[in-house]
Amino acid sequence: MIHFGCSFKKDEADLLLSRENYLYKKRNGEYPLRFGGIWTADDIAEHEQICLDNFDLNMLFYDQLDGVQFDNQIERLKFEFPDFVEITDLTQEKERYGIYAMILDEYKQIYIGKTRKNFFYRIKKHWSDNVEFDRLIFGDWRKSKLPIDSFKALDTTRILVMPLEGYSEEDILIVEQVLVESIDEVFLANRLSGGSIQWSNRLTPYMCSKVKFRNL
Repeated sequence: MIHFGCSFKKDEADLLLSRENYLYKKRNGEYPLRFGGIWTADDIAEHEQICLDNFDLNMLFYDQLDGVQFDNQIERLKFEFPDFVEITDLTQEKERYGIYAMILDEYKQIYIGKTRKNFFYRIKKHWSDNVEFDRLIFGDWRKSKLPIDSFKALDTTRILVMPLEGYSEEDILIVEQVLVESIDEVFLANRLSGGSIQWSNRLTPYMCSKVKFRNL
């Protein structure tokens, strides 16, 4: 299968997000963990249920969104930021870097990201990464967005890029934050506000000011 010029060997069903493939396990049957710690069988079972309940709430949220308003949001984004251009072949983006937007039409969501490497590498990484079990939920499960890396390659239906060669890291971070803040919250897939962030997996007051929670 070819998608945005990239070849995939997986079946189509494996290239689309579903409730069945949302929770990723390693070949040994264990869940990968980012932050480690000791998880009992009860801890795992409880977190599995919370993750699936959160998944269901997010799906209900997406279903309620207006498709016309979503398309208007994208057109407004392109109008306000004319340097954003739509691409159809990601394999031609192995040299350029800057800001990109992944558009998920089925879910009416837009994700804004940045890269100093190249657009091809970064977006392909989103498609190939598997989200660790302890990163699926951030904060209250009734307010936690689905992580962008839980979506699959075919969920991305449009890609916009804004090449920023010659820009400093600081300038790119500023542009990213401006773009994130320009999108209506209901259509924004980003979990974080963008820009320079000192990451912590704990809900400190600082992190609460940076996290994009959603009332599900």
